[in-house]
Parts: sequence; C-alpha cells; structure tokens
Amino acid sequence: MNASETITNSFEEMKRKVDEINKLKKTLDTMTLDSRPDVQIIHQQLVNLNREILYATQDKELKEKLFNDATIHLKNLMKTQENLTQHLELITKAHKENKEKTLQTLMKKLNSN
Repeated sequence: MNASETITNSFEEMKRKVDEINKLKKTLDTMTLDSRPDVQIIHQQLVNLNREILYATQDKELKEKLFNDATIHLKNLMKTQENLTQHLELITKAHKENKEKTLQTLMKKLNSN
C-alpha cells in the first residue's frame, strides 16, 4: 500500500466517522421531549386540568360569597323573628293584664250592687 492509498483510506475512514457523527447528531437533535406523543398528551391534559382548576376556584369563590350572603340574610331574618316574637309577647302580656284589670273592675261593680 503506498502513501497515496493510505492517505485516501485515512480520508475515507475520517469521512465515514464524520458521517456517522453527523447522523448521531441529527438523531440527537430530533430527540426532543416535545416531539414525543406521550409528552404531548400529558401537556394537553395539564392544560385542560389547569383550566378546570381555574373554573373550579372561581366557582368555589362565588359559592363561598353566596353562602356568606345567605348566612347574613338568615341571621337578619332570625333577628327580625326574635324581635317580632318579643314584641308579640309584650303585646300579649299587656293585653292579658288589661283584660285581667277589666275583669276585676267588672267583678267589683257586680259585687257592689
């Protein structure tokens, strides 16, 4: 083998190694996570889940506000009921006392005749 053939063989070997390295580099460049179908599915599921979490959080906040408003309204109604009940008790007591007084007056008049 002469020097020219040795150089040619070395050059061919070097060219083959460069081609092999370029092929491996190209393969490596295409090996991204975004190109994997399973990763794309998980990304889409996370997008959907995040949207659902946002809607659920907004729904929860709205329902908490409605619950708090309803609780305040209920307390107001119960306070009004308590006030009206107390007022009715006062009216009933005064009426009973007035009726008793009128009955006693009537009894005195009946007994005086």
